[in-house]
Amino acid sequence: MKKAIKSVEEALELYVNNARIHGEASETGNYRKANKAHDIIRKCEKYLYDNNSMILLEKYLNDPANGVRNWVSYDLLPVIPEKAIKVKEDIANGPFGAAKATASTTLELWKKGELTFPYMN
Repeated sequence: MKKAIKSVEEALELYVNNARIHGEASETGNYRKANKAHDIIRKCEKYLYDNNSMILLEKYLNDPANGVRNWVSYDLLPVIPEKAIKVKEDIANGPFGAAKATASTTLELWKKGELTFPYMN
């Protein structure tokens, strides 16, 4: 993604679309596609954080795609931890796969106080 994000709405749309792509690509092992989506999500996180708009991700906690729910719950851990933890636990208790592993690891790091949020730096 070469162009700059110009609005919160654009950041949200890019975030959700790429979280979906990242989740699907991670489950199928398409690391190039997952890495590209990851980079775009990181730019969206930074934009949303800098514009005090992370809470707007809350409406996506119930998205049908585990990839979206996994990313959103990660980003909302510092904002609304109770809701984010519940979503992470739901994913961690789900079927085997990349989403389950990611959710389990994220919860473990959160509980230890070792989880980082790059966009906050």
